[in-house]
Parts: sequence; C-alpha cells; structure tokens
Amino acid sequence: MLTQSKRTLVFTAFFVAVLIIAVSARIRHVPDEYPTIQAGINDCSGGDTLLVQPGTYFESINFNGQNLVLASLFLTTGDYSYVALTAIDGSSDDRVITFENGENNTSMVIGFTIKNGYNQTGAGIYCFASDPIIINNIISNNNAFLYYGGGLGGGIYCSNASPVIINSLFVDNVSTGSYGGDGAGMYCQYSNPVIINNTFYHNSADRWGGGIRVNSSNPTITNVIFWGNTAGEDGSQIYGESLEITYCDVYAGWDGEGNINANPEFRDPNNSDYHLMAIECGDPYDSPCIDAGNPDIEDEILDCDWGLGELRSDIGAYGGAADRVGIDDQRSHAPNRITLLQNYPNPFNAATTICYTLPEPSHVTINIYDILGREVETLVSGKQQAGFHQVIWNADDAVSSTYFYKISTCDYTETRKMVLLK
Repeated sequence: MLTQSKRTLVFTAFFVAVLIIAVSARIRHVPDEYPTIQAGINDCSGGDTLLVQPGTYFESINFNGQNLVLASLFLTTGDYSYVALTAIDGSSDDRVITFENGENNTSMVIGFTIKNGYNQTGAGIYCFASDPIIINNIISNNNAFLYYGGGLGGGIYCSNASPVIINSLFVDNVSTGSYGGDGAGMYCQYSNPVIINNTFYHNSADRWGGGIRVNSSNPTITNVIFWGNTAGEDGSQIYGESLEITYCDVYAGWDGEGNINANPEFRDPNNSDYHLMAIECGDPYDSPCIDAGNPDIEDEILDCDWGLGELRSDIGAYGGAADRVGIDDQRSHAPNRITLLQNYPNPFNAATTICYTLPEPSHVTINIYDILGREVETLVSGKQQAGFHQVIWNADDAVSSTYFYKISTCDYTETRKMVLLK
C-alpha cells in the first residue's frame, strides 16, 4: 500500500504528465491564421480550439477524425449575438458539417449558424459512428433531398452515433424527394442522442417527422419545443415508436411526464426571435414554457436574452442555466458508460460548464484541482441518478491558470484539463 507521501508524489506526477500531454493543445484562429475553417481543422490536432471570427464562411467542412473544439466568439464572450453573426454556409451545394471518422465527445461545435446545406442525408450536420457535442447553434434552411428516393435529416442526420445536442434552434429545414422525406429537423437511426433544451420550429418533411424522426434508437429528449413543423404523410411533429419524451412542448400533444401542448409564445418568430415571451421583459404575457421544464434542472437565471424562469428550467433553446440534468434511471435510454465531457467554454472566464453521464445510480464526486494537484473545490458530492448531468464552476475567486476536473465513483475516475483566462 502506498504511503501518504508516495500517494502525493504519484498524484502530482500524474497531473504533470497530463499537463505535458496537454500543453501542445493550441487556440487557433480563423481567418487570422487560416483562410478557411477547413484549413484550420486540417492543421489542428487533438485538444485544439479553433476560434472563428464573425462572418459567413461558404464551405463544407469535415472534422476528419480530429477531436477539437470549433467555436465562434460566443465561446469566449458568452454573447449570443455571435451565433447569428458567425455562419457556415453550404451554398446549397453540399452538407455543411460532417462527422464520420469516429470523433468523440471532445469534438464540439459551439455557437454557429449552420445553414444552406444540401445532401441526401444530414444536409446541415451528418454524424455517423461519432459522438460530438453540438451546443448553442442555429441550424436553418438545410435541405435533405434525393430525387430518386427520400431525403433524411434536413438539420441533422445521425446513424450509429450518440451526439449531445443542447440549446440549439432548428428552423426552416426540409426533407424532400421523389419518395418523400423524413425528419426535417433531425433523423436518427441506431443511435442514442441526448437532446436537451432545443427548439424545432417550422421544419417540413414530405413524409414523416416534421420535427424529428426516430428509427431503432433510444434518444434522451427533454425540455424541447416541437411546434409548427409539418409532415406530408401524417402531419407529425415527432415520428417514432416507444419514445420517452419528457417535459417537452409538443403541438397536438405527446404522452410523457411533464409534456404540454400549448403555443410556446415566441417573442417575434416573424423576425427570427424565438425567445419566450415574459411579462418581466415587457411582453404582454408569459410563455407557458417558462418554469415548465424538467424540475431536476435548476434555473436561477432571469435574463430576457436567455432563461426566464427562476424556479426550474424553461422549455426550449433558450432555457436558462442548467446546474444538472437528472434522467430517471429506469429509462431504457440511459447511457451505457460513465463519460466525462470536455468543459465548455474552454478556455473560459469566470464560469464554465462540466457535463457527464452515468449509466446507473452512483455516488459521484466532481473535484477541481490546480496545476500542482491541490484540491481547489468540490462541485458535486453525493448520489445521483443515471443519465446526463451538468454542473457549473464559478471561478470568480480563482486566478488565471490551468486547472483539472476529476470525476470519481466507487469504481471509476477520469480527469480532464481546462484553462481559466481572466
């Protein structure tokens, strides 16, 4: 058995080793260093962050197996206006973003408008046998089309994949073809995506699933708005069997805990404003989606540009802060392994979000350590249910440096690096 001094030595050596591996990670810039996003991706390596300045980039990009963070300035500023100001445009010629080489959950797309993609499958984002994280994006005006057949997944197509999709807006995507089209907002097959706090609005499929079509998959869907989507065959917002959908607002209704069927009362959808109406923000009335989300997601934000509820989470893409997301451990779609995701934003100033998944109820500890391996703070300590969880680290009192966060259960530990820049 190791003595305390030897434990400390091993512990410190471990963190130094992680640091040596991680120091090669870089923050790269488009267009300052690279003329295109694809050129930046091609030159990046695992752990790098590729920051993209505002503008419209007419290209179709492929991550090509690179596990990196692709982000607009939303990542470093928290200013949501950068999402609309930073667009990747497929020029109606090809899909916009492709994951097809086993990219894992350290691959992230954060803070873009992803638009005008064109392909048979996944016109906006194509995700095959990969598990990226897709956060705070607008996915719009993408067309999944096949002349001799049917298009699948105008906004996103995933197959044999488990992406995490959070706080994103799916609007005006279509799936068409000579034999129809399915899943205008999203199509998934043989997949287990996590879909939390998103809005699917005004997407149109020729056949089934104006919002989403699910085939032989077990998604986690909570705090999502499905409204104003159309499907030619049956008008369905959602098409799929045995789906467990909870705390969602679904036009025409959907059986499930906490689901509602009420006009979400967007602030100004005719001018692309899909925030929820709120009396506190000068609107004539409150949206029924305020404080109607999953009660296990804590929300302490009252912000007219973000969350509006102060009691619990709101439904939709602008659903406020999530300290944690609890998923009933009895659900068949619980994750099959413990996963500690890369924090976002990273690098960060003042606050960052740490996400993780649990396959079964477990006693969990999340600790923060400094570069010397000294414990800074304990964020989580206690038993949690199976599912997807989030916790926010407010680092107001910490100095700019490299830090590490570690998840521990009775039989598992994992550590990742993050950078605080003030």
